[in-house]
Amino acid sequence: MIETHSNASPPDSWQESAKHVSRFRLCPECASRVADLAAAAITRDFPAVNALAAPTTSLLGLTSRVADRLRFPMVYVRSEAKVHGKQRQVEGQLPTDSIVGIIDSREIDQALRTASVLALAASGYERVTWLPFFGPDSAGESSACIHSASERPFASRASFLGDQGLDPRFTRASERAIIVAEALLSIEAVSVRPDPPFRYASGMLSPIYTDNRLLISHPVEWRNVIDGFVAAITSAVTVRQVSDFDALVGMSTSGIPHATLLGDRLGMPSFASDDLEAATVFAGKRVAMIEDHITTGGSVLKAIESLHQIGVKTVACFAIFNYGRKEAMANFRNVDVPLISLCNLDTLLDTAIRNGSLTWQDADAVNDWLKDPTGWAERSEARIVGAGTASP
Repeated sequence: MIETHSNASPPDSWQESAKHVSRFRLCPECASRVADLAAAAITRDFPAVNALAAPTTSLLGLTSRVADRLRFPMVYVRSEAKVHGKQRQVEGQLPTDSIVGIIDSREIDQALRTASVLALAASGYERVTWLPFFGPDSAGESSACIHSASERPFASRASFLGDQGLDPRFTRASERAIIVAEALLSIEAVSVRPDPPFRYASGMLSPIYTDNRLLISHPVEWRNVIDGFVAAITSAVTVRQVSDFDALVGMSTSGIPHATLLGDRLGMPSFASDDLEAATVFAGKRVAMIEDHITTGGSVLKAIESLHQIGVKTVACFAIFNYGRKEAMANFRNVDVPLISLCNLDTLLDTAIRNGSLTWQDADAVNDWLKDPTGWAERSEARIVGAGTASP
């Protein structure tokens, strides 16, 4: 069971923090200190490493923090390849000559270590090394501490915007959306392919696929997106569009890295949407969901309901990108949870056409789908069946 410790102190040494990584996962100050010590240890002991990999989603938060401090690109390894989208097992993309440090933990058994190395090799990353100094000790520490800082009214932190040195454009939603669109397009996170179309996890067919997971492999663009989140959250809370909240919840798995870095920046605890043990700590409190993109919002709504059953109230969902489907807007209105996106489809398409990333024909195909997603998918499905081909 997770315990809370309001009087806990951050670790003073790497040896101390290595024993207690799991118990610090919900404490902003302690988690930050652990990441600082880890980054210093990597720089000192593994100077050739220039990229990081999380071998499990349980280490995704720590790996994100350390990668941010080192300005390293990173990837994470799924237990198995997805059956939809681009069907990857390794999320993110690194130069194939990268020397990849894999964050280790005593919680990882040899079979998983072998599987992680094989998955990375299959993706073209053969120069890997384990960083064997992470994870709880054999005593099995599993408690986590939450500082009283998380109980301060969040709105009182609105003034931190200037302290963070953000580009002033981030304070204006329209310009913020363009910056985020440019970031996604520059890393080639947006693909348009009407024939054959993409098949989403829900089974839906679409001519557009937005792979925001690539952000974790591009430190500069990722920081731009995190800056956008910081500005959007601060603005929403300051004008009372969103109530104060106590923690950030990263949608598993793609929202976890973003929620982790936001927690770092805002001094707030964060946890994964499927970590119900951590969620029980926040029974009676309020949280904000962090997602990479919204299509219908179905997965987020399921997570919101699971949290509600524990007694956790969701005050908002912040997403990097939103397709703008009427169904999604209605779904969030029905549960009285504001949906706030850094960028929408109109801005993305306009920016892409302007910089030459997409043609007008591409944009027309996407807009046709958006007007009638069901009809468009049915016509595409019939075409696929008639041609005897499968859509990835």
